[in-house]
Amino acid sequence: MDLIQITDKADIPIAKIQDFGKLLYQEKQKHEKGKTKQKGGDNKTLRLRPNTSDHDIERNITRAKEFLEGNNKVTFIVQFRGRENAYPEKGKERLEKIKTELFEECKIESDISKKGKLMSLTLAPK
Repeated sequence: MDLIQITDKADIPIAKIQDFGKLLYQEKQKHEKGKTKQKGGDNKTLRLRPNTSDHDIERNITRAKEFLEGNNKVTFIVQFRGRENAYPEKGKERLEKIKTELFEECKIESDISKKGKLMSLTLAPK
């Protein structure tokens, strides 16, 4: 048995008699238990093409809503191939539609940006 000081910030220091190894074990268990309950915060990626149909975009929007409710960030990526690179406004139009649909349920972490053959939009939960 050991004399363990609980706090030294009080006017009178508080201590108790307990096995120090047992105290360390309990603290470790508390820490591990708290770790298992943390969930979310992942980054989910949804890929599109500039010619993706409206129905597929609606389906991706509903999936994004589910991800945002689960505390995950969502990144929409529009991938351009071949001659699609000549029409970046089509991809921007798709991402603008997504942004207006999800505007109330999330905040925009990074706005629409084009890097090479990819155009992306990242949304985070409120």
